[in-house]
Amino acid sequence: MASLIVRSKQNKQKLTKKEAYRGALWNGKDQFAETPTEVMLELVKEFGLLSDVCPRDPQRNGLEEEWQRVSYMNPPYSQMEAWLTKAVVEWKKEKTVVCLLPARTNTNWFHDICIKYASEIRFIRQGIKFKGYKKKSPFPVALCIFKAEDAKYAEVEASPKVGSVDFYEKKKRKIDEVSNEIEV
Repeated sequence: MASLIVRSKQNKQKLTKKEAYRGALWNGKDQFAETPTEVMLELVKEFGLLSDVCPRDPQRNGLEEEWQRVSYMNPPYSQMEAWLTKAVVEWKKEKTVVCLLPARTNTNWFHDICIKYASEIRFIRQGIKFKGYKKKSPFPVALCIFKAEDAKYAEVEASPKVGSVDFYEKKKRKIDEVSNEIEV
């Protein structure tokens, strides 16, 4: 198997592709990967202005603050359960919370929080390319949305609406159109 060089300030080591993938998926080596602009623009179109409760290099601790009426988070993967628990606490106060998460459907937090409380789970087709990265994430991602209007049903067991979203569809469509023109 080919090897891949992974550099970090603390540790320089040579990893196989499999090890690098596993590290990105489970260890969350970059705890503050930034959400792509095209994803944020689509979310703002749908939900309006979003307060980022978990910004890169935060000056404040969003886990200890009261959140705005509509909030967004791309939490550090090492603290997923704490951030999702806080999202549910804020949602129960009739606030909307939009979460960008790794789609780890086998984890307790996904089943106990996302499936139990979320209004919607949207799996992101084709993945996303976080800011500063050359390639898309090597793991699946999803939007877990807690809608304010659904907070009144917090104590009722209900399944979330599940679907998919493609943030790169327009770009792909343009490529397909060009390909079709070339073939003609």
